Amino acid sequence: MDFKKEVLLFTLFSIVFLAGCTQAPSGPTAAGVIIKSFASEIPEVPGSSEVIFAFTVQNTGGKRATNVKAELFGLSTEWVCETPGRAPGDCTIGSWNLEGADVSNNFVGEEASNEIIVVSPPSKSNDITYDATLRIAYEYTTVTDGKVRFVTDDYIRVNPTQKDLAGVEDSSTTPGPLIVTVRAVAPIISGTATTGKVQFEIQNIGGGRVFLKQSSPDESTSLDKLNQVTITASGLKSCRGVPVDAGSNTISFTDAIRLAGGKSTVITCELDATNIKNYKVTDVSLAIDYGYFVDSTTQVTVMKAL
Repeated sequence: MDFKKEVLLFTLFSIVFLAGCTQAPSGPTAAGVIIKSFASEIPEVPGSSEVIFAFTVQNTGGKRATNVKAELFGLSTEWVCETPGRAPGDCTIGSWNLEGADVSNNFVGEEASNEIIVVSPPSKSNDITYDATLRIAYEYTTVTDGKVRFVTDDYIRVNPTQKDLAGVEDSSTTPGPLIVTVRAVAPIISGTATTGKVQFEIQNIGGGRVFLKQSSPDESTSLDKLNQVTITASGLKSCRGVPVDAGSNTISFTDAIRLAGGKSTVITCELDATNIKNYKVTDVSLAIDYGYFVDSTTQVTVMKAL
């Protein structure tokens, strides 16, 4: 069955950080691709009968979700997948793309519906209820851009009000399953200091888990790992203790950064703070490339033999 698509309204949000302090985001919190509905079309079915599990998903994020796949699992081995175009026992369908936000046209959030067909096991002497889980896996990119203001202590002594302006001036993150908070560490630079520090806190808010997109989400070794994290900033010296190549303002980590407990991680970077006259505003950027999945569970009962 072809995907049925419709465009839904969606409001982008940005997260703003002023003077090194965090300000709570306003408006809805986007969480990437979500499962809006998932159920067997008939909750109680005869044995050895065709059962259709229907589902609807929506991309509530601000970027296109690519390589979207749906997998049905959790049923006993007595169930047989019969989805057209798939080998017997193959309960995975896809892949598709779901479009994300387009603020200029004031619409976003592509929605799609489909179904997975299976055959129930033979009836037993009693009704038996089975749990079925739908997993939606996809590929996504989260981008964060911000501005950090470093201020010298000499300048603050002459202009005390500048102290409150030191830190992160603003920051915005692509709506999706991961959110990034930018922080300036000790943004007031003393006369002897040569570096300033910036932290990026990456948090999982999508209700699912990150995985390496070249792998299967079923592989435990791929769980909670980010495919690639790229950080760019003027005068970038190092991140996570790894020095930046001479003459470069960018550093990338491939398959090396993991979300602790599947929830979050913090990346600390050092920036060049020499020869700052009064203050310096530095643009910082972080881009994350990764796979992500969400699950939803329903039940179906196979009625007893008559």
